Amino acid sequence: MKKILVLDDNEDILELILMILEMEGYQMKGIRAGAELAAAVAEFKPDLILLDVLLGDSDGRVLCNELKLAPSTASIPIVMISASHAAMSLPQDFQKPDDFISKPFDIQNLVARVQAVLDRSVLS
Repeated sequence: MKKILVLDDNEDILELILMILEMEGYQMKGIRAGAELAAAVAEFKPDLILLDVLLGDSDGRVLCNELKLAPSTASIPIVMISASHAAMSLPQDFQKPDDFISKPFDIQNLVARVQAVLDRSVLS
C-alpha cells in the first residue's frame, strides 16, 4: 500500500484529501504546519507528498526545494497544490515538484494525477 503525506494548513481541504485518497486505498497521514514536515517524513516514510504552496507558517515552494535537495528525500515525488497560479511560479534556481494541482480541484483529477506521479516514480 502506497503512503501519501499531505501538508495543508486548511483543515477542511486536508480532511477532504485524506478521505478521498484513503478511499482509493492509500495509507494517509496529514499535517497542517511546515514545521512538522521533516519529522513526519522521517517517521511516515511517504511514497509521495502532497504539499500546499501557501502555508501559514512556511512557504511550500521552499519546503519542496529543501526536500528535493536533501539526499534522503530527493527521490520522494512531490505534488504541489495551490489556489494561486502566481504562487506556483518558482525562482529559477529552485527544484521543481513532480506536478501541480490547482484548487479548487476535481476529485477524479486529483486521484488520477496522484496515481500518474506514483506510476512515474516506479519507472524512474
